[in-house]
Amino acid sequence: MTAAAPRTDGESAMVLDGLAVGVDHLEAIVIFIASLEAPYAAWVRKGVDLSPARVAAGANGALEMGERMTAALETDARVVSPVTTIESPRRTSFIHRVRSFGVAIVFEREAPLGFARMAAKQIVRTLEQELPYSHAAPAASAPEARPTAPSAPPARADLEFDAHDAAPDTQHHPRSAHGDRVRILIRHVEDHAADGHIARTRLALRSGLGLEALANPDTLGSEALLVLETAAEDILGIEPGKLAEALPA
Repeated sequence: MTAAAPRTDGESAMVLDGLAVGVDHLEAIVIFIASLEAPYAAWVRKGVDLSPARVAAGANGALEMGERMTAALETDARVVSPVTTIESPRRTSFIHRVRSFGVAIVFEREAPLGFARMAAKQIVRTLEQELPYSHAAPAASAPEARPTAPSAPPARADLEFDAHDAAPDTQHHPRSAHGDRVRILIRHVEDHAADGHIARTRLALRSGLGLEALANPDTLGSEALLVLETAAEDILGIEPGKLAEALPA
């Protein structure tokens, strides 16, 4: 993925609409580069009075405070960055770190807390695969590229994801008929949806199964397949029960 430069003019560096599809009570997704207040990318639900710039500024401060507090409380240097939860009278927000980025996900206060937390985690999991690596460290501290392994960490991570996506691990989960059906369904939606490039993400969110399950379809059973078929019909705009007729036998 080619990394886009940080935006400071309000223009989003990524299209986030697909992440918001089917997520009840979601009001905004704002991505920012940690330590900067300008948003990198943002989606705000139509009619919601939220400024991405203000959300990014506030979330950046909350992220830094949460990490300082975690550092003060924990003695294990390997502790991962915490998820900072902000509850206000009108909204509940979750602030995650993804490498050098911060992600603020804002829900209506009425959203069930467990659902909102799970949905936010799924959105962040998708962004971990989509956000560029070029801002993972300040340029001043980055070592000179070595001839033996130039840009090794980003390239290795991208290759691992591509291999995982194209060929799920079958060592512990033998290939199954349900898994093959899920693969056919995903490919059909990617080929026929108007926004096929984010079709997998939309299926993961609308079905509630998450991207990890779709990457390992042989672990899914008949109930999950039925849920996926319903989600696919919603995305493609076809009548319930008609998807099976469109899929290859």
